Amino acid sequence: MQKAIIMSGLVWQEAFCTSNDYNALMCGLYYSFMCQANMMCDSTSLNKLLAKVYQLHATLEPDSITIKYHSFYNHISSHELQYGRKHTSEVFEREHKNLMKSVNHQSTNCEQSIIIRYFSVLYSYVTKTFRYVCAQKCETLLLDKAQELACKEEIFEALKQTKERLPILNSQTNIINIECLIPFHVEIVKHLKLGRDVKFLKRCKVSSSFGNFVFSAPSYCGAKTTVSNLICYTDPLTKSLTFGQIEMIVDNGTCKHLIVKEFILEPMTEIMKSVRRQGISRIAYEVLKQCQSLPPFIGKATDQIQSIVPLENVMCPAIKLEINDATYVLMSK
Repeated sequence: MQKAIIMSGLVWQEAFCTSNDYNALMCGLYYSFMCQANMMCDSTSLNKLLAKVYQLHATLEPDSITIKYHSFYNHISSHELQYGRKHTSEVFEREHKNLMKSVNHQSTNCEQSIIIRYFSVLYSYVTKTFRYVCAQKCETLLLDKAQELACKEEIFEALKQTKERLPILNSQTNIINIECLIPFHVEIVKHLKLGRDVKFLKRCKVSSSFGNFVFSAPSYCGAKTTVSNLICYTDPLTKSLTFGQIEMIVDNGTCKHLIVKEFILEPMTEIMKSVRRQGISRIAYEVLKQCQSLPPFIGKATDQIQSIVPLENVMCPAIKLEINDATYVLMSK
């Protein structure tokens, strides 16, 4: 799934489709996936985006719209808002496969067919299971109080992501002696005028709304328990979404900072100008405009600068890809 999301973003950035409308569709799909269960995108903006992408999708590929796409565009975001993120699609995929085999999804009475088929299956299952215990009671619940069978709190707890334990970082072996710093990093230390009480670390832990991660300074650590040295973070000044590659991890005793090579991204406004010159439909342009108002989850790197990032600003790992002599960085969530 992640590979498909990344590919849709790259297709949009590289304009691999001969039609700009299809490139816009890839852009809309990429942002639609990235905004799901993402606290950086509010529900109103997400619903606007999903509505426009749905309209563009139905215009370009009407025969490809199935129950699965309908559920994605119209129901997944509201489900996550109410109950939390659904981390597996196995159940949905299985039921969707059964539906497509047994119900003509383009027929006018498909909703009635689905309700009759699945209610009868559920009713039969419950009555057989509890035949000797509480068949009559379950039958009453199914017929009169079907909506009360689902407990909201239990559903929410079942869909919660279990947090992975972070590895223990040994305080002694995790410290880099200043004599072991490479010459380039020694120059950075001198330029920043860092005191003798500052410690330089090989790895650091990060806990954010996206999960738990361990990042490392690649010049000093390549442990298997390290997620990445590429990070996605909020800029301390502009609060915008930014990408960088860790150079050093600095601990002054009270807080930790990362010295990173920050990627300067090509503004989406430049891509929009190029697209308009080449020609694009109104609904496709509206999709791109909506994506432009969202955080840049992917971008083409045009330059790099040195930057200092507080550890609490780090959100999640990032990915760097090189295609056709161009470097792209994107969020890995």
